[in-house]
Amino acid sequence: MLKRRALWVIAAAFLYTPLAWYLGMTPRFRYYAWLLPLLPVGAAVAVRLGVVKLAWIFLCVLFAFTFWLALVIFLGT
Repeated sequence: MLKRRALWVIAAAFLYTPLAWYLGMTPRFRYYAWLLPLLPVGAAVAVRLGVVKLAWIFLCVLFAFTFWLALVIFLGT
């Protein structure tokens, strides 16, 4: 993202795909877990189009969700 190369952001989408499949099997995330890999894809499209702020918004949503999920897991609530 910092180098403005869409290929690295697409690689992030592939890395989030197993997590999305895993979360898709849980009742809480069943219907919208497949959106996780689409956030980096949207960021890559935004980088390709030159709208870097929109790409950062997509990635911040993804980071915030991942951070929230890690907090829920590690704090045990």
